[in-house]
Amino acid sequence: MQAVVFTSEARVALADRPEPVAGDGEVLIKVGAVGICGTDLHAPVKPEMFTPGVVLGHEFAGTVARPAAGPLSDGQPVVVNPIALSCGRCQACRRGFTNQCLTALAGCSGVARDGGMAQFAVADQRSVHEIPENVALREAAWTEPLAVALRALGLGGVRAASTVAVLGAGAIGQLILQLALNAGAGETVVIEPSRLRRDVAVACGAAQAVSPAEVPRLDRAYDVVFDCTGAADAFAISLALVAPGGRVVVLGSYPSPISLGHVPAEASVVFSSVYRDDQEFAAALRLLARGLIDTRPLTTAIMPLPEYEKAFASLLDPEQAVKVFLDPVGQS
Repeated sequence: MQAVVFTSEARVALADRPEPVAGDGEVLIKVGAVGICGTDLHAPVKPEMFTPGVVLGHEFAGTVARPAAGPLSDGQPVVVNPIALSCGRCQACRRGFTNQCLTALAGCSGVARDGGMAQFAVADQRSVHEIPENVALREAAWTEPLAVALRALGLGGVRAASTVAVLGAGAIGQLILQLALNAGAGETVVIEPSRLRRDVAVACGAAQAVSPAEVPRLDRAYDVVFDCTGAADAFAISLALVAPGGRVVVLGSYPSPISLGHVPAEASVVFSSVYRDDQEFAAALRLLARGLIDTRPLTTAIMPLPEYEKAFASLLDPEQAVKVFLDPVGQS
């Protein structure tokens, strides 16, 4: 079978791999859709994160091709939680922060063990969730990034009438916007350099979508500010936008050190890391099943697996894409 792998030379390449074999307690999945994440895009510059030769792709859904003993059956649509296997014993797990469990992170599908950028993938049955009948495979593949956004929203404490600013209108920023609006947020603004992504944000309900250069013209501060950019200069913008007593939620990591400089308001800063346990992942899947998140305007393109280079390149250009999916079975 064909697979997109992270090679021992720290490159992303298409390779021929034998079809994987499910072991005890594992499920063989025929992959129907896999999303490209920023983690996949930046693998060559962060090689220490990846197992050499690993099949990329941690946002994937498919159908059961060979079930383990249990409730799953052949053909059952499923989605995989790539960090489900927390140890339950470490200090992080005992405190309820399974998203900080080194065992879970060290076993992440698509990073440490083979993921979904292939025609078939193997997953531990404990990480597999059945997809509701009204959710398509490609929509279910949004569950993982939606769980990331859901975690951040909870840390932000968005309530009815909260004013919300979102920096960065990639997939996660767009999902946070929709979640905030579902929570009853009041005034919303999205700050994003890409016109395409600003237009998508407005289509998804943002009251305003402006470029970073237009931020000084904004005439208010915001109760909750989400920094989804990973850009060092965005932290200063976040501090300038947050209202007294408000909260800044930072997702991702910065490429260079950040400086506080002048703190304009008394506010909280919290860092959000993926999502906690299977409950938050399952909650994201329920939101999709209830039709509360519209992924259609966020899905820019679906490309066959062999066109991964074109897909990666388009996602690296914010004016071309919000989210791109690979189709391993060639039915896009």
